[in-house]
Amino acid sequence: MSVDRSRPELSVLITVVDGADSVAGCLDALRAQREPPELEILVPWDASIPEVGALAGSYPEARFLDLGRLSTLRPIDNAAGQHELIDQRRTAGLEAATGRRVAMLEDRGYPVPDWARTAIRLHDELPHSVIGGLVGNGVERRLNWAVYFIDFAEYQPPAPPTTSAYITDVNVVYERGALDATRELWLPGYQETTVHWALAARGETLWRTGELLVVEHRQGLTLAGLAAERYHWGRLFATTRVREVGLGGRAAYAILSPLLPPLLLARIVREQLRGRSTLGRLLSVLPEIVILLGFKALGEMVGYVTNRI
Repeated sequence: MSVDRSRPELSVLITVVDGADSVAGCLDALRAQREPPELEILVPWDASIPEVGALAGSYPEARFLDLGRLSTLRPIDNAAGQHELIDQRRTAGLEAATGRRVAMLEDRGYPVPDWARTAIRLHDELPHSVIGGLVGNGVERRLNWAVYFIDFAEYQPPAPPTTSAYITDVNVVYERGALDATRELWLPGYQETTVHWALAARGETLWRTGELLVVEHRQGLTLAGLAAERYHWGRLFATTRVREVGLGGRAAYAILSPLLPPLLLARIVREQLRGRSTLGRLLSVLPEIVILLGFKALGEMVGYVTNRI
């Protein structure tokens, strides 16, 4: 197979979620990569986060993509509207990427020093068109651990390499052809499960490995802020889930919503029992985890009942 040497080896899309300070931290981590391949670094930003665009002069190695003012269906002062902006930023970055492989990170997930080199090596050595990595926690605070267990228990190191139905979109590297084949799915707004399930249906293998690692560095977390985030995300998930379901299906989901916290908590605990050393840490933040899972369940129930964000 011929290789197009005119393309960068790896395009790295940084999705802005937390803002300028986190973007700078992620860019610093990419700047500190050891023996990296040729990188194309993309930072899509819009009018709601001008402070991100202001970083361009400090990081000339990155392409800052000015998206102007983006429209959303929901107000951007809540998590649902912010999620729409995030999806649009991802889509813009994917459209702009020119690399032979395309990686996605979030601004608050800092890649370890050999991340870029490892991404290229794995794609050269393995036949998989989608390779996802694991996620660590880099902030020793109770709320950081609580939200980390909720979001990334399945992706917590250590874990053996394996095929998987789920790959996190905060640490994933695609072959160019895989993205091109699913363009019609992510062009309206990137959704990881939609894209990954479509690739699996085409016979592609999703590979997850601990060799590819990023570390979460969320800052300034508050319980009230996280509770609101979980509530709005729950409503967004519910309305997306029941698009093709009638009133009876919505009622059934709503009735079953109170079962969500214990089911999700059991899944988190199960992951800790797979040879990890943080079970004690998990038990110490159980109150925060239960509260946040409760708000997620409440958001889903309201979403199922109202069918509105």
